[in-house]
Amino acid sequence: MISNRRRGRGRFGRRNMFSPTGLWKNADFVRFWLADTLSWVGSQINVLTLPLIAALTLDASAFQVGALAAAGQAPLFLIGLFAGAWVERRTRRPILITADLARAVLLLAIPIAAVFDALSMPLLYAVAFSVGIFSVFFDVSYLSYLPALVGRDRLVEANSKLEASASGAQVAGPFLGGVLVGVLTAPFAILVDAISYLASALLLRRIESEEAEPAPAAPHETIWRQIGNGLKYVGREPTLRALPAAPP
Repeated sequence: MISNRRRGRGRFGRRNMFSPTGLWKNADFVRFWLADTLSWVGSQINVLTLPLIAALTLDASAFQVGALAAAGQAPLFLIGLFAGAWVERRTRRPILITADLARAVLLLAIPIAAVFDALSMPLLYAVAFSVGIFSVFFDVSYLSYLPALVGRDRLVEANSKLEASASGAQVAGPFLGGVLVGVLTAPFAILVDAISYLASALLLRRIESEEAEPAPAAPHETIWRQIGNGLKYVGREPTLRALPAAPP
């Protein structure tokens, strides 16, 4: 009898060893996690391949490569506050999908231009800046959408899983980008980046849970007043006030 019970527990243990637990049982979260991971991988490939296109294909100077990196980061400082206030008034998932599709289309301009021998530094600047704009809206919407998707009681678990995959993407993305540049050349390696954003958009489109409509803005509260109120709140909170100075 003892051995039979032990065998029973053994079979039970083996049956559940590979069973999903926690948020892995939530199909919508798994889709969101995959979409976010693909976006992270695409972003990391993008960070590597755009400077390589400039340096290897267009013989760009060090100043031009630095300006290209600055063009990709500039939207965060130029429209970050506006994007946060604007997203707050809208449902987030359509913004996430639109941002992924827009980034895919913008990046496709690079291999198309390479085919027609029309690749230039102004085009790379424009693509980097435009992709940066949509990345800001994606990142802001992602942070706001997650609590609505998993609930505030599962937010810590969800963030830990997403941060783990983001950390992995930061390691795997540049490596994958280097391999792709070696196999496809830099202008065509960006195709994989565009495909990753398309796949992310499709996964987000398949999420079935409905997102609640955001609370309406207070009467006469403009976006700029909302931004001002947010800055005042950050200024009153020592922990939030220290975050901008914290190392990445």
